[in-house]
Amino acid sequence: MSFYDKPLAHFLILGVMLFCLKQLFYPTPLPIIGPVSQERMAVLINQWEIESGRPPNQQQKKFLATTELDREILFRRALADGLHLSDEFVYNRLIRTMSFLEMNSGASNDAIFEQALAMQLHQTDELIRRRLVQQLERQFLSQNPPSLPTNEELLSEFRRQESAFKSPARYSIRHIYFPKDRISEKSAFAASFDLSGVSFDDVREVGYPFLSGYQFIDHSPEQLSRQFDNKFVSQLVSKRVRENVWVGPIASSFGDHFVWIDGINQSRDLTFSEAYKDLMAEAMSEREGQALEMFIQELRNQYEIRL
Repeated sequence: MSFYDKPLAHFLILGVMLFCLKQLFYPTPLPIIGPVSQERMAVLINQWEIESGRPPNQQQKKFLATTELDREILFRRALADGLHLSDEFVYNRLIRTMSFLEMNSGASNDAIFEQALAMQLHQTDELIRRRLVQQLERQFLSQNPPSLPTNEELLSEFRRQESAFKSPARYSIRHIYFPKDRISEKSAFAASFDLSGVSFDDVREVGYPFLSGYQFIDHSPEQLSRQFDNKFVSQLVSKRVRENVWVGPIASSFGDHFVWIDGINQSRDLTFSEAYKDLMAEAMSEREGQALEMFIQELRNQYEIRL
């Protein structure tokens, strides 16, 4: 009698079949994640309103909830991979937290760290959660780096959006500065000189010291906005200025500025070689985003997600 003719074999085969049928029709339930608590949703909605200036609609609320659950999934995976056990930021932050709570009791840092983990302080610390999600994403990309785009692909993308690649105009300027509380002196200066016939060197000793200096060479509008502010730059750009002329007074959040234009390099189209670095960065950012989305989707499939 062969093995397959024996009653024991029949019993084993029947058991395997029943197990397979059970898994098919009654699979092991997935762990549940979500929904986002009302308290947390209130925080997310408040952050949205602060950043956008308006409350989110229903679709945007769904986006906030989905994004929050994705972060939770990534955080759980980071903990499962033990990233919190070897991260210096997490280690130092938990020790500082324990010190703030006056629970260090003279023990070694390693012992304090273990106690903080036992208390699950890392589970509720927003900075630690954000750090571990970032570390997990970096780890995934380092282990699964997207392929580099070819020059042909970059050139094709350059030709598709060539008009978007421009070198910003660059300004070389000097200025006479009057703080907000020196309005009368500013008015007297403007009344005393016919600026159309005066160079900057003729009046450079007038005015007040400015924190960032009085001369700015070959600065883009973005660079100037960091030294002054957006209000100043928008006025300067809108005036269609020429070289070796005065412009102003131009107001900023600091006060008023009489601006001498030393030179202007107008905006121009970039060549492919000049745009190459930005093209590569944009392409890699897109590919990394796609890779991370596929990774997150794999993790989502391991949960029953409730929005």
